[in-house]
Amino acid sequence: MKAELSGEDPRIAKTKAQLLEALMELAALRPWSEIGVAEICRKASIHRSTFYAHFEDKEDLLQRSMASLFDGLVEGDDRSAPRTTEAQLARLFAHCSERREFYLAALRGGNAFRALFCDYIERHAAARLAELQSGDELDREILGRLGAGAITSVLEWYLASADRCPPQEAASRLSRLLPRGSPPPVR
Repeated sequence: MKAELSGEDPRIAKTKAQLLEALMELAALRPWSEIGVAEICRKASIHRSTFYAHFEDKEDLLQRSMASLFDGLVEGDDRSAPRTTEAQLARLFAHCSERREFYLAALRGGNAFRALFCDYIERHAAARLAELQSGDELDREILGRLGAGAITSVLEWYLASADRCPPQEAASRLSRLLPRGSPPPVR
């Protein structure tokens, strides 16, 4: 989320962005287990004490940063951006395509990222279903899991299929193929 929208000091937002960028660059090159906080800090040119002023560990950095990043993708750069399933998926696919190496490594890496990614999509799908009053709680949970699993799996396939089609086309096709009654993947 943008610093001016979140009320966060721009210097803090810049520091957090540098740390996330460093983590993404390192994670695209090596397994998660081989990346340490000291290395993230060196890559970001940020002191370790500054890192620990904002995050507990690299998992905390990833979780909090990705939630903020995904919230921004949902909202779009502009509040008037379409909030349809297709538009939200298009923003997600375009963003992940720009960082293909990181997202492909993260989704395939056997670390907590895939679960974090699916949980994020599922939570927002369930919230959207509740807004629409679609089905009972169990239906919403099942549909949320179905949507999250499908989106994650198709995104991973798309990233591995380098240049198969533009992100907008992949998002459009996925949106059409999601089961009727499926919610948009996010609130």
